[in-house]
Amino acid sequence: MVTYYIQKHLLQANVRVTIKNLKGKPEYLLVGRWGVRGDSLSIYDLEGRALASVKPKNFAFRSQFELFENHQKVGEMGRVFPIPKDIYFIKGVKWLVLGDSLAASYHVYQLAKKVMTVTTIGNVYKIEIEEEEKVPLCLCLAAVLDYWSNSHGLRRNWLERKNYAPNLTYIVLKESLKDGRS
Repeated sequence: MVTYYIQKHLLQANVRVTIKNLKGKPEYLLVGRWGVRGDSLSIYDLEGRALASVKPKNFAFRSQFELFENHQKVGEMGRVFPIPKDIYFIKGVKWLVLGDSLAASYHVYQLAKKVMTVTTIGNVYKIEIEEEEKVPLCLCLAAVLDYWSNSHGLRRNWLERKNYAPNLTYIVLKESLKDGRS
C-alpha cells in the first residue's frame, strides 16, 4: 500500500504538480486543466511517458469522465446517485466509488476488494492506494473526485474555498508502507 498527501483542490487546479516521495524525490508529474471540452489531466513518469489521463466526456447536468491508461481507454465514470451520499461507477475497470463530497471522503472498490481510500485531514487529502501499479489511474480518479467535491459550492461553505492558497506549496508527499522505504 502507498499513501499520498495532497493539498485539497490542487488536483483540479490549472497547475503542474510534482508528485514527490517523503525524501523529496519526484515520482510523477500531474499536468492539465478542466473547463473546456478537450481538456484533460494526465499523469506522467519522469521520462515523460503518459501513464494515465482523465478527460471530461461532457459538462452537462450529469457530467461524465473517460479514464485512460497508457493511451488506452480503460473506463468511463459517471454519477449514479449524487444525493445524499455520492455513488459513482467506473465502467471498464468495474470500480465502485462510495463517498461523501461534503466530507471529501471516498472508498473505491473492485468487487469486494478495496482499491483506494480518500480521506480529508484539514486542508489535505490522504490517498491510500492498495496496489502501486494502480497509482497513476487512482490519482486521476482522485482528481475527478476533487473536482466534483469542489464544484458543489451550493453545498459547501464558501469560506473553505477562500482558505485555499495554491501558491503555498506544490509538494505532494508519498509514504510507502510496503517495506518501510520511500
